[in-house]
Amino acid sequence: PVVHDRTEALAHVGGDAELLGELTEVFLRDCPRMIEEVIDGLCAGDADKVRRGAHSIKGAVSILGGKAAFEAALRLEILARQGDLSQAESAWQALRHALEQFQHVLKRE
Repeated sequence: PVVHDRTEALAHVGGDAELLGELTEVFLRDCPRMIEEVIDGLCAGDADKVRRGAHSIKGAVSILGGKAAFEAALRLEILARQGDLSQAESAWQALRHALEQFQHVLKRE
């Protein structure tokens, strides 16, 4: 999947590049908190916490056009919703990697 679809992101904000920039700043600032929620949930075996964190990440990257991160967050959210944390570690690693790539792209723009 595409790491970042800027055209889609601009469409989400009605073509307002300034608003997109502000949302990007908020995401980059808040992403560590969302990541921490997922990690805390994984460490505690708390599927609901993992689901909430993955859901938050999914929503944020969706608005900003982060396709690969969205798909990875969705996979982790589904596993957690099903209470299946046996595959959650590999799903988390995929999401972490996608988020790193996405954040790198956002910081360059």
